[in-house]
Amino acid sequence: MQVNRISVSVFLSIILFVSVAANLLTNAVGYINTDKDESFTHTVFAEYSSLSYCGYCPAASSQLYEIYSSENYPFLYVTLVADKNEKARDRCTELGVTGFPTVYFDGGFTHIVGQQGSTTPYINAITECGERDDVYDVNIDVSMRDKGNSRLMINISIKNNEPRVVYTGILRAYMTEIVSHWNDASGKPYHFAMLDYAYNEPVSIDGSVTLNLSRVWDGSEYNLDVENIMVVAALYDSHTGYVDNAAYATIYSDSPDTFISSGPQGIINETTVTFTWTGKDKHTPTSELLYSYRLEPYESTWSEWSPATAVTYTGLTEGWYQFNVKAKNSKGEEDPKPVVSSFAVNTHNPPKVEIKKPGKFLYVNNKILPIPLPFVVGDVDIEVTTSDEAGIDHVEFYVNGVLKLEDHYPPYRCTTWHETGFFKRFVIKAVAYDTLGNHAADEVTIWKIF
Repeated sequence: MQVNRISVSVFLSIILFVSVAANLLTNAVGYINTDKDESFTHTVFAEYSSLSYCGYCPAASSQLYEIYSSENYPFLYVTLVADKNEKARDRCTELGVTGFPTVYFDGGFTHIVGQQGSTTPYINAITECGERDDVYDVNIDVSMRDKGNSRLMINISIKNNEPRVVYTGILRAYMTEIVSHWNDASGKPYHFAMLDYAYNEPVSIDGSVTLNLSRVWDGSEYNLDVENIMVVAALYDSHTGYVDNAAYATIYSDSPDTFISSGPQGIINETTVTFTWTGKDKHTPTSELLYSYRLEPYESTWSEWSPATAVTYTGLTEGWYQFNVKAKNSKGEEDPKPVVSSFAVNTHNPPKVEIKKPGKFLYVNNKILPIPLPFVVGDVDIEVTTSDEAGIDHVEFYVNGVLKLEDHYPPYRCTTWHETGFFKRFVIKAVAYDTLGNHAADEVTIWKIF
């Protein structure tokens, strides 16, 4: 009996030793990876259902757009404004929306109802969907071309990368306004608000086959700005109903896009500024893109193309500036819509201002007589010349401290000042304001005879 206990004890010890050793060995050589895999299996797609009068919806609108704009996640979304668009309302019904706002991720793999205090719940949902391992290996590529008269050519290419599996699903291609003409309850415009479907139909693709689709979408009923249109296409698995992949296109999306990362905005007091930027292209790695830039009116021509992604300007004078930068890809295609940022340098230099009429000579019924006396007989126009590097915003005209006119356009003139007096003294004052808020004044003293 004792022998048996010892044998069992020894046997258990051996098993424990082997188990511990095996764990140590496998952890040491890296066969067991307990770190969470953060790589996304596909582009996550969300459908945000909203009402334009919903008081809880503006938070969702701003939070989703903040996540999208950060470009930290492969993530696209459309906004379904149920009270503004019939097809958006029907899609909300298909999804089973019972309250607003509700955001459905990947066709309903997960969803979030109600106002959220931060972007965190949405980011968690995007990450959860991005780590799904039940997605089919399908690629989707979209392009869009302007055909004129609010007609857009939509091209969609879907490749089934599974060699022995027929892929069946539903393709939904949403035509959206990047900045919507509909506002949410806070008065701010929606982003990517659905107008219509370009495609909403089943697809079937054999293994290792690419399906190419092409269609002209007529948006004439929507009074389109085609540059403000984005098509967002999502592929829904016919078995689960969940999204397997998504892609988007604008009329510029096959050309490189340029983004300003940092730089001055608004009115600043520094004379040295720095801009940084980056680019994105479907076919050229970001590291291989070239850039050209120009600061107007400081530079009259664009810079030479280079991989530089920053520039510093020093010794800028007072005034307004516009910085432009564009990317070029390996095919030599340039961003057709360079990104622009405007700012102003304010060194607090006041504008130059002078009252040219009246004041120095005698005026009779608005006509000058070459007599150096500050007298006025009858009516007269008050005329001012003014200039400033930042531009003149407006000129104010005062007579004896009373504002008579505010003129916003040159030539700056208070037409036909009419005020009677018999040898009466008047102080005429003109105050010029530049576009940065700096101002300066000039005044003259004249005598009215009649």
